[in-house]
Amino acid sequence: MKNDRTILITGVTGNQGGAVARALQGAGVHLRGPDAKAGQPAAAALSRQDIEIVKGDLDDEATLRHALAGAWGVFGMQNAGEAGVEREEAQGKRLATLLREAGIEHFVYTSVGSADKQTGVPHFDSKWRIEETVRGLRFPSHVILRPVFFMENLLAP
Repeated sequence: MKNDRTILITGVTGNQGGAVARALQGAGVHLRGPDAKAGQPAAAALSRQDIEIVKGDLDDEATLRHALAGAWGVFGMQNAGEAGVEREEAQGKRLATLLREAGIEHFVYTSVGSADKQTGVPHFDSKWRIEETVRGLRFPSHVILRPVFFMENLLAP
């Protein structure tokens, strides 16, 4: 069943975002992924699978606004390993705010287990603060996922 809804998937060239894209392929929605490093091989491979790749950087509001144009929903995640805790928090809050301003109807945000409270663990607490921002923005519909561990992390170099 085909519909005209566009879903933006951040991290689409990585493990988590890529898994979401694969799960949604064939669901009748248009998939779009922002790519901060234009032209990387993973993005080219996704393009060949009918996933629209657009310029988009979680640190750049203008490219995010462009990537969001016409989207109905967003799967949002940030990589603390690449960004660092403070930058990841800024990216998450920026993304959530821009989504709300853009009128996104459904937001799925990937957080971390134990982010329902402050823990004293910087990475967990930054996710908690992003969650607080998401809840405060009062999206028409949102889901916060709190995975505790990814088995693929054991295979990382």
